[in-house]
Formats: sequence, structure tokens, C-alpha cells
Amino acid sequence: MCAGLFPQQFPWVARLPAPLLSFRPSGPGFRLGQLVCPTYACLDESRAHASCILGPARGRRIRRLFPRQVHFLPPGASARLAGKLPRRPTFLFPSDYNIIKGGTSMRSIKVILAILLSIAMLFACTGCGEKEVTEYVIGFVGPLTGASAQDGQDALEGAQLYVEQVNAAGGIDGIPLTLNVQDDKGDPKEAAIVANMLAQDESVLAIVGHYNSSCTLAGAPIYNEAGVAAIAYGSSSPAVTEAGPYIYRTIPSDDVGGRMVAQWAFADLSPTKAAIVYENNDYGLGTATIYKEECEAAGVEVVAYENYIPDETTDFTTMLTKIKESGAEVMLLATLYNETAMFAKQAQLLGLSLPMYGVDALYQPALIELGGDAVEGLTISAFFSMDNPDPAVQEFVEAFRAKYDSDPATYHAYAYDATMCIVEALKASGPDREKINEYLTTLTGVNGASGVNSFDENGDVLKDAIRIVIQDGKFNVVQ
Repeated sequence: MCAGLFPQQFPWVARLPAPLLSFRPSGPGFRLGQLVCPTYACLDESRAHASCILGPARGRRIRRLFPRQVHFLPPGASARLAGKLPRRPTFLFPSDYNIIKGGTSMRSIKVILAILLSIAMLFACTGCGEKEVTEYVIGFVGPLTGASAQDGQDALEGAQLYVEQVNAAGGIDGIPLTLNVQDDKGDPKEAAIVANMLAQDESVLAIVGHYNSSCTLAGAPIYNEAGVAAIAYGSSSPAVTEAGPYIYRTIPSDDVGGRMVAQWAFADLSPTKAAIVYENNDYGLGTATIYKEECEAAGVEVVAYENYIPDETTDFTTMLTKIKESGAEVMLLATLYNETAMFAKQAQLLGLSLPMYGVDALYQPALIELGGDAVEGLTISAFFSMDNPDPAVQEFVEAFRAKYDSDPATYHAYAYDATMCIVEALKASGPDREKINEYLTTLTGVNGASGVNSFDENGDVLKDAIRIVIQDGKFNVVQ
């Protein structure tokens, strides 16, 4: 660990006139290889955190000498900016402020001080050295607790399986992979906190996450600003398409699955009236909007448009009564498995028996376990099926059963593929965040557990939907 550069090494700096400079330990330090060197903030009563604050004119001179180490702060910059800067010897120059003002002698002191501090920081830290890279770190984020914990745990198992397979084969050029696992609890606020933590950890090369669309949308600005790629495995809201240049997903948008399942419903039933049920979040609203558009295009009247609060609503009686009285002939669901099971059972008790159609979020064995015969006949547009004869899918299913002694579900497959895509980029580009992202922008033809993964210009993946119907208590592929 490097020692702080000042004031210990340069006590004369601390003895400069009080209005000029003052120092205190500050911030996470700067990173040299795998080592972290503490920095000191240079402050006066009104200024922000900096390793060394100098006026803009002198700052430009120093930047010509050390262009990678010098950054200008905007007017009114706050201490929070420090966490967004590269972790290396850094000098900050507020663009609207000169610490030293006055005659020639003071300007001379300023120039000498800047040069001495620059040289001291650059050369004193060279003794820290760089540690040999012993592992490549990939972040994983998902709801490991909370209402969607089952899906989050599934995704983690899928990611862990692929990491273990890579490591068993010798890692990447002999260097093993490891996962930095974080729980966002399915909460956008928590997701932003976790995203900040992973983005600021430069050992994390890319991220598998998030599950919830609202969490991906909360983390996206942070990942975009930090320049680290994140591949979502459960975020199907159409809004994710516009999330930014570092955001990808291995789950297709509901703009694909939602439209497809609605069209199947209309072709199967020729209904004139439909009910739409959705959970009140980005995923639910986005899918419900797609359903509504398809209804309008097909001339189907939406007679019930009902939503609920996930992880809070357990009594659907009022909603179901409205649907029963509406004359709806089909129900289009933008829901998750747990609420769908409760919803279907309560509908059965009310004597409401309508065909139900939903997207791949419902392809979860727990839906059948919880819903029983109440979910019999439910049709799903999915992109993963254990019955898919593709060799890549069957290899995944066999490996999963061997490790976990159970059958894989949708989010096992999506997270497995997200991890695979990151590893492909890491193999091709090396451990560099920006190069990994550049590779992902051109990634095509990666054949995984959920199909062939190719990203378009928005980071969306395009896959062919599989029609799955619950029959005799099982998910069956129907041609």
C-alpha cells in the first residue's frame, strides 16, 4: 500500500499560508494496478474535493505535461465528483477559480508547487508496482431477496454454472473468472446503489444484470457514465431499448414476445373483447401497452385494463369481479409467476374461466407448483425450452441437471447466456471495459441456452418465440 504523498512527505506544503491550501485525507484513493494509494484533498473553505487544486491557467500548463492525469472541474463542482474520476494520480483544476492570486512571487510559488506535486505523485507511486492479474471479475446483480428472489436466484445459478464451466476448462488464458455478486432486492433505489458500487470498482469488467426492468433503467445511467457494459437477463420492458450504449439484454423485448402472444390469442379465439392485467412497474406497463396496441390493430375492444402492486397485492377479488362483469373473452397477462398463481386460483373460486395468455416471465416451474390446475391451459410466448433439440440447449440442460439436480427455467438460461456473451467479449478484447463494450456492439451468432444471441444497434437481442402451453401440469411446446 502506498503512503500518502502529502503532507507527510512534504511538510513544507502544509506550512503554506492557511488561505492558500489545507489538506486532509479524503476519498477512496487512486488505483495503481491492484494497489490503492490514499489521496489527500486540497481545500479551502469554499472549494470541492481535489487531489491538487490549481487555477485554470496553470492547470492547462500541467495538463500538457501530464495529459492523462489532469482533469478540469466544472463551475460549482462538488466533492461527489471525486468518485467518478479515474483511480490514478489525478490533479483537478476548477475552471472558475484561482487559489493563488496576486503578484509574480505568488504565481511562481504556484507553478513550482504544481510541478513538484505532479512529479512527486507520479514518481513516488511508481514504487507501488502493479500486481499480476490473478482473476477476471464479472459483476452479477439481481433480486436475491424480495418478491422476485426465486428468479434472481435462478439467474445467479445460471451465471455461476457458466463461470464454473469456463474455469474448469482453464479459465481465459489460464486466468480464472469470479463473480462479484450483489443483491438489488428488486428495488430501483437499491439497484442504483449497487450499480454505483460495481461501476466504481475497476476490477469489475462487465456486469450480468439486472432482472427487473425498473432496476436496469435505474442502473443504466450509472453504467453508461462509468463506461461499463451491463447485460440484463430479465428486463423485457420496451423502455430498455433506449437505456444507453452500454446496456444489452439476452431476453428479447416484450415488443417481440408481447405482440406474438397477443396475435396467437386472436388467431386462436377470434375474440371481440379482451381484459389486460399487469403489474404496476416498467415491465408490466410496457407489456400492457403492447397488448393494447395489438388489440386496437385487431379491432378487439379492451373492456378491462387492471393493474396491481407487485409484492403487495394478494387479493384480486375486486379486479376479477370487474373482469367477469366486463364480458371479456380472453385475458392478456403482464404478470409474474407468484401473482399469476394467486390470480388464477382466485378466478377459479369466482367461477371465472377465461383463456389466459402471457409472456416468458411466466415460464417458471413455480407457477405450476403454486397454481396447480388453475393455470392449466395458459399459453406463453417463450424463448427457452428444455425440449429444444438444439445441441447447445441440450448441453446446457444436462450440465444444469448434473450440478443442481433439477431442471433449468427461463432465467437460468438468460443469465447463462449473458455471462457467455461477456466471456466471449473478454476473450476477444482482453480485460478492458471499453474494448469489451466495443466487442459487444458487434456480437453476433453466440449460440446459447436461450437461442442465438446477436445484439442490434440498441443492445436488444432478436430471437424466435416458442409457443408453450401448460398441459397436464407441464410446460409443453406447441407448434
